[in-house]
Amino acid sequence: MGDDQSTMMSSRLDWAAGLMPMLLHELNNATQFLGMLHSVHSQDPSAGLFERSAQGLGETAATVEDLGLLMAIVSTAAGTDLLLERRSPRGVDVTLNMTIRALRKRGIDVELVSAARLTPSRDEAMGWELPWAIAGSAWAAAASMKAGDALKVELDTNGWGADCPATPEVLVHAEAALELVSELSFQSSEAGWRFTLPEGWVSTPS
Repeated sequence: MGDDQSTMMSSRLDWAAGLMPMLLHELNNATQFLGMLHSVHSQDPSAGLFERSAQGLGETAATVEDLGLLMAIVSTAAGTDLLLERRSPRGVDVTLNMTIRALRKRGIDVELVSAARLTPSRDEAMGWELPWAIAGSAWAAAASMKAGDALKVELDTNGWGADCPATPEVLVHAEAALELVSELSFQSSEAGWRFTLPEGWVSTPS
């Protein structure tokens, strides 16, 4: 039992470590932009730089907010509860997006097949567990892939999965996900694997 728990935590730590370079890169971009604004404004306060940069400031603020949420989710999945009681309907979107970007940076050709952006509808879907379960399954599926390989992930209001056999990494991830989110179900066959969500947990924007 102890070895199983260690293996499941190891898979979460591997995912968290894999996202850290992307997080640091995005934070560095935001810091550089804000540092540039501060430097230029300090030299000429009357130039109206902040007014002209309102759109950029708004976009940077939104990025930093998403990064803060993602860091809390990643840290909590790795064993340090920074999310606490915070809940956000953006967790799934932000976490999956960054995971796909990290996989593409490794050279994995990831295709996300989704009819529309999904929005969690229940409090249980707005913590760290479901974002990690979804994003971590894509990370696990690509664990044994090399640059140039392709992964297609299908996501809808009923669940998510891929049309490829479940690797040992996916099975370990599935065991961990089912332990944390007992309402999920998991099916695996030679044709592929799929997690099924409880009815009403997520919806598409109307």
